[in-house]
Amino acid sequence: MIIAILPNEDKFDSITISKEIIKFLESHKVKVLSEKSKAALLNIEAISEKNIQNIEYFISLGGDGTILKNIHEYSYLNKPFLGINLGSLGFMTDIPLNDIYISLQDLLNKNFTIENRIMLEVKSNSKLIAANDIVFHRRENPSLIDLSVYLNGKYLNECTMYITLEPCVMCAGAIAWAQLGKLIYGAPDTKRGFNLLKENKILHPKTEVISGILDKECADLIKTFFQKKR
Repeated sequence: MIIAILPNEDKFDSITISKEIIKFLESHKVKVLSEKSKAALLNIEAISEKNIQNIEYFISLGGDGTILKNIHEYSYLNKPFLGINLGSLGFMTDIPLNDIYISLQDLLNKNFTIENRIMLEVKSNSKLIAANDIVFHRRENPSLIDLSVYLNGKYLNECTMYITLEPCVMCAGAIAWAQLGKLIYGAPDTKRGFNLLKENKILHPKTEVISGILDKECADLIKTFFQKKR
């Protein structure tokens, strides 16, 4: 078995922890690789064109940002990632330090389930692949960004969007461009909601809208959130 370990060097003790993990894996007859700059620090073989296709699993040490970066780099291999959290909070890197060796043993015993993530592809001047989310930034350009969103080559006409608060006019415009199949939201937005438009024809004609689902609970949730921020 070959496993690649990818520590975030900016995280405290990531190299030390990685060395302990390597020691554990090698004691179980596992060959461990890493990226060239990190392999030198860890005293192991570097990932190369000759061995990269033989990697069975990736271990990412850091936070969610670290594992997203690593997934972006190696997504074309379509291999599972194990995320070890070295920060305060992790959603994708949900294995705490205390559970490292239990989780590694489960990995070696194949006692695990794989959580599949949706991958996003963006085409601009080049093609980009990402997991979880993509951020578009205008930089110095003050004009609005014009986007077309597709799911597997189609508009989002088979998708349902669930929102706590009624979308504003700008968000409703993006929903219209995506030709969303169904929009479900809880509380109305009496100040900025898209329903304030007199004719209210901003959404795509085929978009089904369901509103008022747990509206009181949704409104209370939003009020409580912003009260804590003030």
